[in-house]
Amino acid sequence: MRLACRLILALAAGLAGSAAAQPLQMQLSEILGREVVTSEGERLAIRDLIIDPRTRKVVYLALGPARDEGRDLTLYPVSALRSGAGAELRLDAPQGSASAGESAPQARVRASELLGRRVNDAAGKELGRIKDIAVGVADGALGFALLDASAGTQPLRVPAEAFTEALTR
Repeated sequence: MRLACRLILALAAGLAGSAAAQPLQMQLSEILGREVVTSEGERLAIRDLIIDPRTRKVVYLALGPARDEGRDLTLYPVSALRSGAGAELRLDAPQGSASAGESAPQARVRASELLGRRVNDAAGKELGRIKDIAVGVADGALGFALLDASAGTQPLRVPAEAFTEALTR
């Protein structure tokens, strides 16, 4: 749990690693649902990540009440996350008022909306459906998608460039 906290905080801080090192990445399934405490003491959960498809980077966190998934989401810049006591994530920003649907321009995509989308090869043959997405901890860049390929096979790992079409549909 501490490692996941550090990884999410590194994503927020935009820490740069060595150019020679493989970028550290975290899967969407590890990020969604993580609890964050606001400066007012409210406990929220990370419900989604908002991606700019042009840059293939996470630009906002969509947060909602930790125990009520039905309420509207509020967007906060990724840079607003801070480290709290132990493995706690804190949000260093005043509470926003825009819901994810209202303030995320049409050109932006919810990461959760990519799950289940088909990815085709250059010839148009389906490679599989997006099962999970890796996000770069240092810069918020989409790294790769894990595709749920045919039954009985290992998930296929494809680079972000291979599912760019899914970002713009």
